[in-house]
Amino acid sequence: MAKPTGQRGSWFANWKGESLPCVHECWCKPGKGTLTYLDPHVGDDPKWGPFIAAIRSSEKMILTKDELRADGQPVRRTAYIASYRVQNVQIEGSNLSFEFVQRLESFT
Repeated sequence: MAKPTGQRGSWFANWKGESLPCVHECWCKPGKGTLTYLDPHVGDDPKWGPFIAAIRSSEKMILTKDELRADGQPVRRTAYIASYRVQNVQIEGSNLSFEFVQRLESFT
């Protein structure tokens, strides 16, 4: 089975000719028939601007499984789970949130 390819330190992975942002499974929240995402760590890192712009413009991303530190913060990707279409991408303070709309491809 083909899977996305990424590089250590990049917040993106290549899939079918596209560079898609990768988001962490640990920030997913199940809801009333939907899955939402809430990453509470948006900060001053210059990687945030292009990352958020890519999610907003393509409305697609790749969900990843990650090794977590003791405090629950992701350290490194361990697997690509699936690609998704998303909507309602919002930044409020240090929170990045959106809704998962459609599972596009499964990788596990």
